[in-house]
Amino acid sequence: MRLCGFDARVAVLLLVWTAPAASFTGVELFDLCFRKGTDGQLACTSYVRGFADGVAFEGLMVGGDAKYCPPQSLPGKEIRLIVEKYLKNHADQLGREAGALVGLALHQAFPCKRLH
Repeated sequence: MRLCGFDARVAVLLLVWTAPAASFTGVELFDLCFRKGTDGQLACTSYVRGFADGVAFEGLMVGGDAKYCPPQSLPGKEIRLIVEKYLKNHADQLGREAGALVGLALHQAFPCKRLH
């Protein structure tokens, strides 16, 4: 079963998977993103930009389907705002791994269109 180019089984696994004790959690990312001052915003932007770049590189290296399809020029600040909105709207998932939450936020915001 496919869900907008994203395997629904993977989506279910991400939703039920809790973060290992040593991982960077959604709570920690939320704290960074909503910390007063520019330090938190810069750290949050850097994390989500690095995640997005890592996913893009992984897709390039393995030649697989894109996990999400953002516009060509998407500023890091815009990515941060999308992730912040997702974190606010899914506060019940903040105990999960931050990377999984960022991935879900970007996939939801920029689903790939299928050519079928």
